[in-house]
Amino acid sequence: MRSLRVMVVLLTGMAGRSLAQPPVPASCGLPEQRQFDFWIGEWEVVEFQHPDSVVASARIEPILGACALRESYQGRNGLTGQSLSSYDGTRRVWHQSWVTNRGQLLLIEGRMDGGRMLLSGAYPGTAAKSGRIRGIWQPVNGGVRETAETSADDGKTWRPLFDLLFRKPVASPPARVDTTTYRPQPPDGRDPQRDFDFEIGSWNTHLSRRLRPLTGSNTWVEYDGTTEVRRVWSGRANLVELVVDGPAGHIEALSLRLYNPESRQWSLNFSNSAGGTLSEASIGGFKNGRGEFYDQETLNGRAILVRFVIHDITPTSCRFEQAFSDDGGKTWEVNWIATDTRRGP
Repeated sequence: MRSLRVMVVLLTGMAGRSLAQPPVPASCGLPEQRQFDFWIGEWEVVEFQHPDSVVASARIEPILGACALRESYQGRNGLTGQSLSSYDGTRRVWHQSWVTNRGQLLLIEGRMDGGRMLLSGAYPGTAAKSGRIRGIWQPVNGGVRETAETSADDGKTWRPLFDLLFRKPVASPPARVDTTTYRPQPPDGRDPQRDFDFEIGSWNTHLSRRLRPLTGSNTWVEYDGTTEVRRVWSGRANLVELVVDGPAGHIEALSLRLYNPESRQWSLNFSNSAGGTLSEASIGGFKNGRGEFYDQETLNGRAILVRFVIHDITPTSCRFEQAFSDDGGKTWEVNWIATDTRRGP
């Protein structure tokens, strides 16, 4: 729809058709530093031997100019954790630090071995001083298999700890979205016209954007800047102004959001300074503190679905994600992640 989403993804085309890929920082330019990129994505985590058993959701994203990968893991058993993985070019090893809401800390290191990422280290889960743990990540059928094994005799023998599969989440909504009839769930006592009240004000914005979406590319660029959100028509509309800068250039964009009291839905209409026109609207609403908006667009001559999600809303922060699907909504690829932190009323 040539929106802030497609338009910014293709911003270089509007400003001159092709913008050179931003230089990777010299400290992160080694080919080895792309070895773990196959793990990047938004995943549903299941037991490998029991794929009907969903145990968690996970997001793996490049940060710090693609110098590191951050994993955010949310288990259905209440376990949450984050890992930071980076390549040490001096020692030529991968390093991963894993921490959880249960006070666990794990430090492991290793290398690619036969198409698999193999990391190991001391295992705090055993009383034996010679306790070890090793994790193995390998691409499989469009997903990633992660296995872990422990040893109580310094690696002479190993016992399985877990065997998981990171796979693309089941699509929602179903295959094809009709934006003329799609309706959010009935309101839960709130006034949907006030759904965007949380965002009125001034924000600092950090933006990550995937270059060349739906091409298999895992190259991301980072931006930082500000977002201003103002009420219009006594709250029946609001105007968002985004200004960010990064190695890939400068982005100025706006979103005009309009509330329809008949359908009790919001429409999001995007534009940027490079294109100068309003996009086709994406339609949706909020449920349980999460906003979802959908539309159908064209990307590089192909019909795609676009999903825009607003979530992790607190009084001082919120998160925006955009994903594309070229298979009717069966799978989604995230290409735009913006995190806002409030800086003023």
